[in-house]
Amino acid sequence: MPESMKVLFKIIKANSGSDFYYERLAKALRTFNVETEIIYYRQWILKIVPFLIFLFNKPTDCDILHTNADYGWALKEQDKPLVITLFHNVFDKEYLKNVTLINKLYYFFLRLSIRKSLVVADGCVAISDHTKTSFENEFGENDIQRIYCGIEIDKYKPLPVPLLDKRFKLLFVGNFIRRKGADLLPKIMESLGENYVLYVTLTPKDSQKLHLPNNIVPIGRPSDKTIIKLYNQCDAFLFPTRLEGFGYVVVEAMACAKPIIATDCSSLSEIVINNKGGLLCKIDDINDFVAAIHTLADNKTLRKRMGKFNQRQVVKRFDLLKMGRQYVKFYKTVI
Repeated sequence: MPESMKVLFKIIKANSGSDFYYERLAKALRTFNVETEIIYYRQWILKIVPFLIFLFNKPTDCDILHTNADYGWALKEQDKPLVITLFHNVFDKEYLKNVTLINKLYYFFLRLSIRKSLVVADGCVAISDHTKTSFENEFGENDIQRIYCGIEIDKYKPLPVPLLDKRFKLLFVGNFIRRKGADLLPKIMESLGENYVLYVTLTPKDSQKLHLPNNIVPIGRPSDKTIIKLYNQCDAFLFPTRLEGFGYVVVEAMACAKPIIATDCSSLSEIVINNKGGLLCKIDDINDFVAAIHTLADNKTLRKRMGKFNQRQVVKRFDLLKMGRQYVKFYKTVI
């Protein structure tokens, strides 16, 4: 291994958790004196057909290339180790039951692309045990390394903030899409009634198109500073997702000492310790989510106990520096 190391990340700009993953990983690596660079591909066609990224690929100067498993094979360079990351397994049989025919067609080609990436990659990382196991079962792989994502624990933490609303305050952060369970939120809030309010990362314009109930309040796309404030102002974090590779926003809320109400599925079953750090609900079960919210709303002591437990869990398991240290160790095995 060279005395110094440069890791180059080549990714399609997705405006999602995967972007945060690479940005945070690059930041963590620099702490360990690893040089990093991120090349974003922003061509509109790649948002539709990411496999065409090979048309834009150019030789680079680095010791390790690191990118998404979705299209990693297309960025492979001669004599440079390639590391790929697996985020979430969209080939999950239960998940596929509820996706459109167009999505199923896209996933057919995605499967071929990921398989090709797994063949040519020198190292492969999954961001949770669930992701690791599901891809191992799906592709017959047995050499996938699990490294949890990390967050800045000095940034995401409990803070004194003014009261936002006298009602029981829930928060949902993330893209307002079906995979995240966004379609369940109106039904949950209609069942809860006017004594509960849910703040969502959705623009007022988009909110009007969806005809959401009055107790769902759109907050747009807030800055990191505002998001941290909202984490601290809410009483509980609500996340009825159907598939998650890790769950950055859940861990951020945990770091701010908030209890979690989420789906008992995919990675969340290992990130959130049920009945200790939050309440995990059956997938798509509106009544289960409503009951869990009532349980926390009626018990302030329980909310505080869960919040404190979550904060300790984040410090222990999901510290950004721990993530960086593990990647430095992993890179040494492929260089």
